[in-house]
Formats: sequence, C-alpha cells, structure tokens
Amino acid sequence: MNNKTKATLEISEETMHSLEKIAADSGKQLNELIEDILLKFIKEQKKPTVPAENKNIFPGVALIKNNFDVASVVPDMQKSLSESPSLHKPLIDTPSLTPVLKIQTTPVSAEKQARRAEIEVQMKEISILLTTAIEDDKRTEYSIQYAILANELESIT
Repeated sequence: MNNKTKATLEISEETMHSLEKIAADSGKQLNELIEDILLKFIKEQKKPTVPAENKNIFPGVALIKNNFDVASVVPDMQKSLSESPSLHKPLIDTPSLTPVLKIQTTPVSAEKQARRAEIEVQMKEISILLTTAIEDDKRTEYSIQYAILANELESIT
C-alpha cells in the first residue's frame, strides 16, 4: 500500500513552467515528475559524504589532481598501443589529459548570474530550514523546494 502525503510548496512561475515543460516532454504528470525529483534528491542525500578536505568548491564538478597521469591509471596502455599491429606508432607519446580538458564555455549573461545567485541563496536558506525542521511534513516540503531549486540551478548552467 502506497501512502501519500500532501505538501504545499511555493515556487516561481518560471520554475513551474519549466517543470510543466519537462513533464510534458517526458510524458509524465507534473506530480509524478516532482515526486521523481524528490526521490532522486533523497537518494543523493543518503549517499556517504566526502570528507571536507576532498569536497569540491564547485558542486557537480569533479576535480582532477595536479599529479593525475593516464599512465598511472592504466600502466600497460602505452605498451599495448605501441604493440598493436594496426597502429604504426603509439596514439599517446606522453600520457596527458591536457587536450581533453580544454572546455569551451560561453559567457553567462548577467541575468542568468543574478538568477543563479538568487537560487543559491534560497537553497542555503532551505537547507538551514531542512536541518532544523522537526515535523516530517515540513521536511518533505523543504526537500521538495530544495530539489526543485537544485533542478532549476542545474538547468541554468
């Protein structure tokens, strides 16, 4: 038996329109989409946390340490590439990720930067409310709001 609890949340019209569009594109009802987003958020919250020294400054971005080297990850890679009968020379002379990591970014508009900052502030406020909430209904409501803001923040970037 699947018990459901009703929750009310306040979101901007822009967020509501984007959620409705995503729901329509995926063929889901809006309630199902919000429930999926919330469940995804809850599962991510249950994952083990990374020690503070390894946390990334930028959420969602994996940092590669300065001493990272392809050869250290796959030591026989250079040898297997050079011995391949179909190759006349190794594909990689010096293992390095430098060419792979060149990322072309387009400048972000001032409007998007302002909206991003606004969302981040709201997320910080909601995370404080989440940690201090005593009632389960309030936690659920704050979790939904946080998940929606996180989704909107991800769509901006």
